[in-house]
Amino acid sequence: MFRSVESKYYDDFLFKPMGNGKQKPFFRHMKNISGKQAKSPFLSIINEIVLAIVNMPPPFLRTRSLFAPKVANPFIYHLKFPWYRKIQVAIATVLLIPVIRVILSVFCFLMAWVFGSISLAGLSPETLATVPLSGWRRSIHSVVLFWCRASYFMFGFHRRIIGEVADRKDAPTIVLAPHSSFFDVGCGLALDDVPYAVSRAENMSIPLVGIVFRLTQTVAVVRRDKASRQKVIDELKTRVQSEGVWPQLILFPEGTTTNRQALITFKPGAFIPGMPVQPVVIRYPDAWDTVTWAWEGAGVGVLFWLTLCKLWTTIEMEFLPVYTPSEAERENAYLYADNVRSVMAEALNVPVTDHTFEDCRLMEHAAKANLKLGDGLVEFRKMQKKLGLSYEDIHSLMGKFGDISQLSDIEGRVDLKTFAKYMDLPVSETLSQLFSMYDRDGSGNIDFREYVIGMSLISEPARADDSIRLAFKLFDKDGDGYVSQSEFADLLMNILITEKEEADALFEKLDSSQSGKLTFEDFKACAADMPEYAALFTTYYSQEHSSDSSLLERRSSRDVPRTKLSSDSANPQATPSPVPPPTSPTDGTKAKSE
Repeated sequence: MFRSVESKYYDDFLFKPMGNGKQKPFFRHMKNISGKQAKSPFLSIINEIVLAIVNMPPPFLRTRSLFAPKVANPFIYHLKFPWYRKIQVAIATVLLIPVIRVILSVFCFLMAWVFGSISLAGLSPETLATVPLSGWRRSIHSVVLFWCRASYFMFGFHRRIIGEVADRKDAPTIVLAPHSSFFDVGCGLALDDVPYAVSRAENMSIPLVGIVFRLTQTVAVVRRDKASRQKVIDELKTRVQSEGVWPQLILFPEGTTTNRQALITFKPGAFIPGMPVQPVVIRYPDAWDTVTWAWEGAGVGVLFWLTLCKLWTTIEMEFLPVYTPSEAERENAYLYADNVRSVMAEALNVPVTDHTFEDCRLMEHAAKANLKLGDGLVEFRKMQKKLGLSYEDIHSLMGKFGDISQLSDIEGRVDLKTFAKYMDLPVSETLSQLFSMYDRDGSGNIDFREYVIGMSLISEPARADDSIRLAFKLFDKDGDGYVSQSEFADLLMNILITEKEEADALFEKLDSSQSGKLTFEDFKACAADMPEYAALFTTYYSQEHSSDSSLLERRSSRDVPRTKLSSDSANPQATPSPVPPPTSPTDGTKAKSE
């Protein structure tokens, strides 16, 4: 029966690689059950449920690529502040070095602002957005650039350039990564032909700085407004494909700041035009890092002051060879972005992850759900691409996970005991097996990322109509279309090893009409509200004793001892290791991020 499924899916589903290179059997008894004629209607139902689960199409089977990232949290940076650095900061502060630097830098920037204002005199916002500056207005750029560089230098920054800057006709776009600091804005000063950029709309109104953004004709975007993002993409396509009429576009495709330990997902905006780009990697090689501005860590004021107290700060920019896209990359901006990111990650010798700006938004919501910021990280792009989940889907799951984790003694984690408490069930072999499917790393507890994957791969498919109907059929022993309280308690007591009082309590919870019997619609409503229950009833067959005779024996038994949490309460081999469902074939793209 199982051999109707592709062999690789079958093998992946039944076996899990172990650390010693061997294969550990999982759902091992299903081979025996499915390989022979079922001897009872009960076993026939088991076979139907097994086939329904195993034959489920992707994304249920696409799990192998959902491995945890090498860098779990690229949005956190803990500032190191050894005692000798404290002495250095104290001396610099007493000597007013930061104050002197700020005064000199502001003076230089004011000079840039004066010349920039002259260049923009008489121009409307519409003209600035659609027509590149030329003539005497453009020539003033060199004066503004001089004073901006002087201002940057007064802050103590020294640029180190590696490689050559490509001509704007050869590479109309320059992409920089990793983006790790508000000081990265100085990277644009390395180009003699002042580039334009894409920046948050809020930055346009910053005193003094706003004039520089307008002078360079920076494109403003409201990141959370879909219409604004689309408008920016259309404008960039027009400018980038102008064959040198517009200056080069300089862009940080990550879209947010990280700790430089990995390259997160590149936004496709810079790659949608399908034109060549020049990748530029950024390094801050100084021993004391006071520039990294992550979502979790030191604030702007602290980093700003500490940087001013240093003798100097080195920023290294390496201009890599121009990357010309293939035909496939021109048609697929995401593939293009991933492949450019791979080239840059190799130059930096760092891994890539599928985190995005949406992960940062989830971090903010994690704090509201009484979780730590890092608990909200799920690698959003991977969840979206592999599982088809939207931001709203994951956001809604976070609130639920936050409620469950409040029952746990482990902050931001859910263990088996808490899982059982949440479901109002005792710890049983079947429940342990379901929990192990969620617990992908075998740590004994579930974090939010594992919960999201488990809900998508295990609970969501299990609450499909076919699966719910099979589970209902399992309870409805006499086939009258209803599940009585005695039928419900009978199966629950024998499979989940509950007490009768607990089974009755759960029955009353499902019996919304208080009619004393459950319909298929009651089961469906329960699965919609708590998908974990749907998964539970399609997981029961993987127990150690799920053979023909043992199942029949369990059905006829009433006095089954409850499973304890102690190590000697059950056969230690009875609970399988956590196994992800098998993986679907890869899509064959060149990108390495998969």
